[in-house]
Amino acid sequence: MRKILAVSVGVLVLSGLLTATGCVSKAEYNKALDLNRKAQHELASQRAKTRQLQSDKTTLMGELTQAEADAQKAVETITLLKAARKKLHDDYDTLLALYRESREGPGPPPQGLVLPVQVDKALRDFAEANPGLVEYRAKHGMIKIKSDLTFALGSTQIKADAAEALTKLVEIINDPAVAAFHVYIAGHTDNVPVSRPSTRRSHPNNWYLSVHRAVAVQKLMVIASLAPERIVAFDSAVVEILFAIGEGDRIVATHSFAAFPPEVANIPRVGGAFDMDVEAVIALEPDLVYVFFPSFIDALEAAGLKVLYIETLGSDFTRIAETIRLWG
Repeated sequence: MRKILAVSVGVLVLSGLLTATGCVSKAEYNKALDLNRKAQHELASQRAKTRQLQSDKTTLMGELTQAEADAQKAVETITLLKAARKKLHDDYDTLLALYRESREGPGPPPQGLVLPVQVDKALRDFAEANPGLVEYRAKHGMIKIKSDLTFALGSTQIKADAAEALTKLVEIINDPAVAAFHVYIAGHTDNVPVSRPSTRRSHPNNWYLSVHRAVAVQKLMVIASLAPERIVAFDSAVVEILFAIGEGDRIVATHSFAAFPPEVANIPRVGGAFDMDVEAVIALEPDLVYVFFPSFIDALEAAGLKVLYIETLGSDFTRIAETIRLWG
């Protein structure tokens, strides 16, 4: 019975195979196998991509968690900075109140006033006397001198009327009440880009022009505060003005073209009008050298001399009064 059963089962299996393979051609069978292999390969590829996406997701979740932690730290830092800034403002207000009380006595100062009362008044009067040129911003303790009226386009040469105003400003700044304050000079540039080659050689761009103008104002204000006793006046007009206002004895040298007033004959000459003997000027050890053209400024300043340059060539009669006021 067992032998017959085994044979019967073998026949059934063979019969099943014959039945399975007997319904399709070999080509179709091979095609099905090929499609199955491709499907298996695609399935493996998609599983690999899925694993990579899962890995990327895990990485991104980690980065997101770190970014959220960093953002929280930034928020905490900003909160601390705001608190520190508020404390600084509070400390400043406290110190300012103590300072004002010590200088001006008890009682609230005028609204928006940051400078001593007498200085504030002097600056207000100064601005009112020069309405087209000067603006005073009391709450900032700031004097704004209009750039287009102080300098020509692309120039760092201070115009005579602006130089006169700056000289008067120096008198205000020299008030002992200002000694506790710092003086900051901020330059302003033109509203057009620096483009002319002659200008770009000295001021490569508008930033340079702004800084160089601030330096020019600083130089003039420093010189104006010196009250020089030994002046090399390399300008005939200035020589005449200084004698006219009774300050001719301060002139220690001029150029060979200066001929008026007659007292000029006794003043040493240090070159022609456009040909300065720089070594001779240095040897005189002047407090101030006044020039009306820029050719020798670098050499004079390199020697440590204070130089005041105000262009007077081509000046008309309306500017003579301005120049006299500058010196007087």
